[in-house]
Amino acid sequence: IVTLGLIETWYDLKTNTYLNFTPSEVLAGNLSRFECRITDYAENLEAAKYLIDYLRTHFNPNLKIIVTVSPVPLNVSFSGQDIAQANTLSKSTLRTVAQKLADEDENIDYFPSYEMVTLSNPTDAWLPDHRHVRREMVSRIMQTFVQHYIG
Repeated sequence: IVTLGLIETWYDLKTNTYLNFTPSEVLAGNLSRFECRITDYAENLEAAKYLIDYLRTHFNPNLKIIVTVSPVPLNVSFSGQDIAQANTLSKSTLRTVAQKLADEDENIDYFPSYEMVTLSNPTDAWLPDHRHVRREMVSRIMQTFVQHYIG
């Protein structure tokens, strides 16, 4: 299972590495080593394909992959965009990447956990902070997953 989360990332200029966290130096105001990057559709599709190729090359060439998009929204954006706009761009980009992967490879499925949360009644889906998914919703998603893939 591969879950796509965000397109906003920090890039370490010293090591030429993408990070999946905000460096403490950035939080302290030191931006000399790091820069915020907003990865686009092509970059995310390429990275996802690279990961899938890596997994199939090193573990199992017939590996069945299930791709999801995390419904958990951005908490903060360093892009300068409004948080709602940044989050919508992020999730929309990743959702289209997930669909492209599933459309092009018969051994890749898209599982709609993102839609199950975001298109449900908000009081059923989210805790009051609108950032964390309710346990009951997670249980419903897992039941659907088990029914579909395990039986």
